[in-house]
Amino acid sequence: MKKLLRNHTFQDGLVVTMLALAFLIHAIVQFLHMSARVAWIMSPYLFPMILGAMGLLLGLVILYGGIREVRGNTDTGAEKACPDRLGFLRVLVVIALTIAYDALLPRLGFIPATMLFLAVMVCFLGERRWYRILLIAVITPLVLYAIFKLGLNVRLP
Repeated sequence: MKKLLRNHTFQDGLVVTMLALAFLIHAIVQFLHMSARVAWIMSPYLFPMILGAMGLLLGLVILYGGIREVRGNTDTGAEKACPDRLGFLRVLVVIALTIAYDALLPRLGFIPATMLFLAVMVCFLGERRWYRILLIAVITPLVLYAIFKLGLNVRLP
């Protein structure tokens, strides 16, 4: 079991599975607490439920890959045994940015908060060309808004 918990693929799968499960549970709870009673197929929480289920499936596949990797791995080198601290810090930064985005959504609205979040996230992921950052940060929320709010009539935060 110790070998399994030290495996990066297994750790990634565990994180993805737990986050997807939390996301799925949150979407279901929000659907159950909706003020207007609608069929779940017409609910604005249907898409988050689908994403949560897909994320859960993805997490379980990654977990399975980590288990298979440990079973087939006979290498017990020190580089495999110690977790990558820089990678862990990067995950924490992404989680912190996502929490900040969630906190800014009600204050700024969907389009400005998403533009800011995407600009910061794309910079964090390593893009340095300002025109690409601007293009991604501006076009993505506008397209999403057009698709969901105008096209599908789905309420956005």
